[in-house]
Formats: sequence, structure tokens, C-alpha cells
Amino acid sequence: MVSSAAKWVRNILIVVGVPAAALSAVLLAWMAGKAQRPQPDADDSQAVQTRGGGEVTSVRLDRTELRAAAGIEVESVQSRSADAAISCNASASFNQNKYVKVPPKTDGILAKINVDVGAAVRAGDVLAVVNSQTVGELKKEYINGLVHEEHLRWQVERYKAAADGVAAKNLFESQHLLEEQLTESARIKARLNEYGFTPPQVDAIAKAKDISIQLSVVAPRDGVIVYRQAVDGEPVTTTTPLFAIADLNTMWVQLFVYESSLPQIHLGQNMTFFPDGLPGQGFSGAVTWISPEVDPQTRTIQLRAEVANQEGALRANMFGKGKLLVDGAHERLMVPQTAVQSYQGQHVVFVQKPDNLFELRPIVVGLKGDAFWEVTSGLQLGEKVATTGSFLLKSNLENPDFGKVE
Repeated sequence: MVSSAAKWVRNILIVVGVPAAALSAVLLAWMAGKAQRPQPDADDSQAVQTRGGGEVTSVRLDRTELRAAAGIEVESVQSRSADAAISCNASASFNQNKYVKVPPKTDGILAKINVDVGAAVRAGDVLAVVNSQTVGELKKEYINGLVHEEHLRWQVERYKAAADGVAAKNLFESQHLLEEQLTESARIKARLNEYGFTPPQVDAIAKAKDISIQLSVVAPRDGVIVYRQAVDGEPVTTTTPLFAIADLNTMWVQLFVYESSLPQIHLGQNMTFFPDGLPGQGFSGAVTWISPEVDPQTRTIQLRAEVANQEGALRANMFGKGKLLVDGAHERLMVPQTAVQSYQGQHVVFVQKPDNLFELRPIVVGLKGDAFWEVTSGLQLGEKVATTGSFLLKSNLENPDFGKVE
């Protein structure tokens, strides 16, 4: 019957990809070596070492080759020069201060589309044309009102020239009607302005007797079309944007920092965004906004920074990592991030000792980089800690058969 330790070795070798023939050879050699070795004392054969109170303090592997089979690697604790920085998840978005949605000014039918997504536009460019009966009726009303104004002015002048009492009464009535018409014409003119007609265009409507139903949808600012919801011939309403325009020379970066880092965060703090889709490229800026609330699910605080994007490489909804600079570079005691495990509510590492013993060591973590973490207490320069495979050691802290030859 294959022992539990032999099964463990077999499983490890399978995980690391050892072929079946080689697997059998390794197991036979291991079992033969085991048979020729003297049996260890009861205390020495324990894979898990404990203190008097039963607290687990270390894990031992009986054979050096078991460490290699399990993929356990070690690395020395080193002194490295590193900036104190907070690493966090981040994403990019359009600069909302330079982003605008463009709906039509009135309901109607979309008659013409002049631009598509990606087009660069200038303020005042015609993006599309909408056919609207409302616009045609308003133009007609404006033209008729101007004609009525001229007629009332003629009446006022005629009654002023008369001297009898009847003329005086008619003069008063005509002046009153003229004032009402001037007010109405001003109201219609204001509505035409709201629809986007400039004062010269409004004057042209009167001169040309233009009662067309076409209304231009114009760009309110310079930028790039980043959204289009426009199809020829479809009905459109003032509540549904047809386009969105963004200035891509700058972008916003949202950073999501754990609430425990709040004391190290402040406005104006320098940060760099490293998008996953642009390896090796970083976009730097300063924090311009800090959210007043903590996300109840993720326990993170959202920060925002503005970054330059003149080359247009950064795109909205890109994900990546953000680095918030907290302190300048100086020497720090560092270990690979893969060496640090969480155990019973604290950070721990496994320190390599003689005879394939790995000692559980609580540590205090400082700066957390992407690859290396600072250790402010618990380790000495030059000590060796398990890196790859440290999770396996932690997982078997209380497994008396782990790493044990029977």
C-alpha cells in the first residue's frame, strides 16, 4: 500500500508535470532510499514543529528533493532602494470637464449625418440635420409676426398724422397692439436662438422668407466624436443624445485605495498610472479629488487625477495599476511579495533553517510594492525566506504528514 507521504510526493510531481515513467522511477527510488535509512526518532520525524502550548512554529521536509518537488524556492532578505508608494487598482476615463453630450434641440426625424465616431470636430461644425415641423412653424410664425409689425407701424404713423378724436383713439389701440407684437416677436426670436440659430441666421430667415423644417445639430466645443447614437431616418428626441464629444488631450484616472491608506493620501499628491494594455508606459499627474465616502463593498476610497494624453495613447475604460508617491527613495529591508502570507490575522514568512526546516516568522510590513514588500520588523538582512511555495507551507502548517517520510 502506498503511504500518505508517497501519495503526497506523487501528487506534487504530477502537479509540476513529471511524466508517468519518470514519476514511477522517482517514487521507486524514494521508497528504496526510505527503506535503507534508519528510522528517525519520534520527535525528529514530525513535519510540523510546535511550542509547548501547541502553537505551530515551523514545517520540516524530511528530504531535500521533496522541497524541489513541491516547487519551494527561497530568496535572501535584501536591502533595496525604493520609493514609498501606494499601489492600487486604477482605470482611465474621459475628462468630464471637457466632455459633452449632444442631443437635438427639438424632436424630429434625423435627415442627415455628417460625422462618425473618431472624427475630430470644431465648435460650430454641423454634426447632423433634423427635420422638425416645430422649427418650420416657428419660422413661419416669426416671419408673419414681422409682417404684422410693419403693418402696425404704418397704422401708428397714419393715426399720428390725423388730428381728430377718432384718430387719437385708434392711435392708442395701434400702439398697444404694436407693443404686444414686438414682445411676441422677441419671444419667437429667443426660441429660434435656443434652437441654435444665431442672430445673423435669424435675420436671414426673415429676408429669405425661409420656412424650411431643417435644424442643424452643431458641435458645442472642439474635440473628438467618442459616441454616436444616430441613424438616418429615425425619430429623435431632445432627451436622447445623438453624439458625445471629448477632448482627448487630457484624461481622468480613477484610483481605488484601501481605507487603511487614507492617512497617506492628500490633494496634489503625485501619481502614475500604468495601463495593462500599454506595457512599460506610465501617465503621471496629481490627485485633484478625493471621495468623501468609502465603498461599502470593496472598502476602498476613490481618488481622481488628471493626466496629459496629447499622443492619444490612453483610452477610456483602460484598467491598470496606480502608484501614489508617499515618500522619496531610500534603502529598505525588502522581501518578495510572494514570500508574505497571512496567518491568524498577521503577516508571516517562512525562514529557511538547517535540515530543511522552515520556521514560521511573524513580520511587520511597511511599503507594499508590486514585486517587493518592505519588512520593518521580524527579519534580518541575509536571512532566507520561502517565496514560491510559501502558500503550500502555510496550507500544511497543521498537517502532521506534510513533508514526512514514513
